[in-house]
Amino acid sequence: MKRIIVATAALALLVPLAAAAATFRTDGTYTLGREETIEGNLYAAGGNLVFEGRVNGDLIAAGGNVVVSGPVAGDILIAGGNITVQGPVDGDIRAVGGTIVISNAVGGEVVVAGGQVHVAEGAVIAGDFAVGSETITIDGEVRGSVIRPPERPEDRDGAGIAAFVSFFQVAMAVMLFTAGILFVTLFGRGTRAVVARAEANFLGEAIRGFVVLVALPVAAIIAAVSLIGMYLAILGGLVYIAALLLGSIFGSIILGSLILRYTVRKEGERVGWLAVLVGVIAFEALKFIPIVGWIACFIFFLAGFGSVLYFGWKNTERAWRQEHALL
Repeated sequence: MKRIIVATAALALLVPLAAAAATFRTDGTYTLGREETIEGNLYAAGGNLVFEGRVNGDLIAAGGNVVVSGPVAGDILIAGGNITVQGPVDGDIRAVGGTIVISNAVGGEVVVAGGQVHVAEGAVIAGDFAVGSETITIDGEVRGSVIRPPERPEDRDGAGIAAFVSFFQVAMAVMLFTAGILFVTLFGRGTRAVVARAEANFLGEAIRGFVVLVALPVAAIIAAVSLIGMYLAILGGLVYIAALLLGSIFGSIILGSLILRYTVRKEGERVGWLAVLVGVIAFEALKFIPIVGWIACFIFFLAGFGSVLYFGWKNTERAWRQEHALL
């Protein structure tokens, strides 16, 4: 577990520093041709991702269907619905998905979590194989240790809970990344505006977020006491929950954007899918730092929450003025 934590924290720091030497691909469908070679790291996000060519570095991908049939000289980090690794991997594999299939040689260790995990015949994992899954099938060779959730009832109390918590954290990170990708892709202008507002007035937006975080539930409870304010309280509660979710999404994007701001320094690329990736990884890495890390995550959440509330109020006010201007 310590190695995984250290790797996560290191990845959060190294991704932006290596960005200048990496290749980025974002599209609905992306294919790395059989004759193509990527020198350095490859980052890709999309609905369907196919990697038939060679990657002379790490492969970091997120998509609905991900197929890796070409060789990878470094590590693989994948989040997706269906993940198939058919090509040889010199380094480690980290993957979270619905279905995960590994059918070739892996030079390092494998850490995966999914609904169904299959190490196919012909696969050889040189290192340890840590897996969390409802269905685990091992037809290939694992030369290291096979680490899976304990089966004995006396072991489940502690280790089972820890395994569930770890899987839950990874799943939440994947959902946060997916939601962030959707926002920067479908609502790019609005996302950039929210992030820019938070960066320009970080403390102010964090304070706004904190005040509303505390005050709105109190106001909703007071309104709910009277039958007249019941529907208003319900509506306010729904808006509150939606804003909380958006605050988490934008908090990680703001963190990623700030990291890229002081490393990559390319203004036009700071609020994109790379900011989402870096932000989510850094956000999750901070949670492993006792007290200070959680406080930092909470502050970034408040900044995102406050900025979302600011634009939500401005858009509502603008719509109200336009409505009354027509009367």
